[in-house]
Amino acid sequence: MNQVAAIVEVIKVWTYDSDIKARVRMRRPGYAPPKSEGPFDFITIAFPGGRAMRLDIRPGQRLWIAGILTSRDEDIPLGDVLDDVPRELQDRKIRFNFNEILVTAWQDLG
Repeated sequence: MNQVAAIVEVIKVWTYDSDIKARVRMRRPGYAPPKSEGPFDFITIAFPGGRAMRLDIRPGQRLWIAGILTSRDEDIPLGDVLDDVPRELQDRKIRFNFNEILVTAWQDLG
């Protein structure tokens, strides 16, 4: 299994079925090659069953998380991804690969 531990900052939060998901950023460590886009890496984290647990996850929050790195492929219509797509191409699907961390333990760092 792919185990992950990270300190992250929450940028955006939404629900999907019974899960709570969040887009987060984490500062790239100094020993890693620099990125031209800036010092952060971004990923989505998922709290399985988080809605039922009424988890309080909000933008600006700093969290320590541990979990499992997962990926999935999903076919999404062009019209859902791009603006100004010709009508005849709006339903044409393209495959996206999504990587996310399924959170198994977490702590609010305040």
